[in-house]
Amino acid sequence: MSLPYSYDQWVNIGEQVRLKDGNVFFVRKGSGPPALMTHSYGSNSWWFSRVVDSIAEQFTVYAIDLPGCAQSE
Repeated sequence: MSLPYSYDQWVNIGEQVRLKDGNVFFVRKGSGPPALMTHSYGSNSWWFSRVVDSIAEQFTVYAIDLPGCAQSE
């Protein structure tokens, strides 16, 4: 089974928000009520790449890299 997004594609569709302690990376997909997807410490938002599109059919999905992980400072 191939992944719907390579890691590089995931990073390219992501955004950054500037907080006082540094930037936080996230991917936003879909529309509707918000659904926040957070990973366990030491992993990253890319783990959600297999399911984000199907969840985004009904929700606005925010998959974030927690501070200190992956693309977040």
